[in-house]
Amino acid sequence: MSEITYHIEILNEAFEQDGVQLKRTVAVRHLTNGRETGTSQYGLVERSDIYKKIEKGEEINLNGCYIKDFSLSEYRKNKGMTERDYVTLHDFSAKGTFFDCEREVDFSYARFSDSNIDVKNAIFANGVVNFHHAQFAKGNLNFSSVK
Repeated sequence: MSEITYHIEILNEAFEQDGVQLKRTVAVRHLTNGRETGTSQYGLVERSDIYKKIEKGEEINLNGCYIKDFSLSEYRKNKGMTERDYVTLHDFSAKGTFFDCEREVDFSYARFSDSNIDVKNAIFANGVVNFHHAQFAKGNLNFSSVK
């Protein structure tokens, strides 16, 4: 069985893709059994910026971005919500996004709005992914080619 790992480097270079403009870029080296098999670049998005968009009810476009330790449990705790309060994510898109974590990428008790949800070609690296009690509305759901 192959071991897949990633080496992360944050660059002080602007990033732009699919309408997303960010101040910094993340270079991710893909390694299989210790040998480099490719490099990808993503825009660096801070969790706090995503949390602000959630709070304002804004569209969440993370296409081509790198996110470290995303957690709706953390969001709820910071907002004084209970651990089972639903958090609505409007117009959520994360095509080709790199979700990195120490333990868990947490979408627990997420309520995705009536739009399409697209995480095609996203990578969930390290840890686990948690969609416990997430609610998906009437839109189409695309989780194809997720790693």
